[in-house]
Amino acid sequence: MARPPVPINIAKGHRTIAEKKARMRKEADLLTGSAFQEWPEVRANPIAHKRFVKTKNLFASNGKDDALLEPVINRYCLMLAECEDLNKIMSDAMNDVKQLIDDDSIEFLEKMDMNDRIMSRYFTANKNVVTKRKMLLDIEKENGMTLLSQLRTTTKKPKEEKRDDSGAMFG
Repeated sequence: MARPPVPINIAKGHRTIAEKKARMRKEADLLTGSAFQEWPEVRANPIAHKRFVKTKNLFASNGKDDALLEPVINRYCLMLAECEDLNKIMSDAMNDVKQLIDDDSIEFLEKMDMNDRIMSRYFTANKNVVTKRKMLLDIEKENGMTLLSQLRTTTKKPKEEKRDDSGAMFG
């Protein structure tokens, strides 16, 4: 499998100055120059809003908070909030099972039927949260939010410093 392309400022290889300049212009053309904005539905959701603010600050600190990422980051924050909602459903289902076990006023067969319905709710939520977590991980990999994806886009060797005959360093 071929390695994904990396930004020209860290790419190594045999490229002419003209090729490098052309690629730098093309990469610069991909950026809008404006920061991504929070969608109203993200702002309305406290969990998603909190995550958006944190993510925006992290991307801004690296100068990567471009408006082209706006839909991705907003969806990412909404999906994180949805995962938390699904986790709450799963937690509530487990609490319902515990209460059901402790309730002696319900007959055994009725308890089993209620338990089946509760567990069905739990497994449905679990299946959905697993799917969402996979989507979140894919977004994180695509946008440099994992250690491995960051390592793929960084230089492997430090820039060599050269010395001339007088011992002065230049880079």
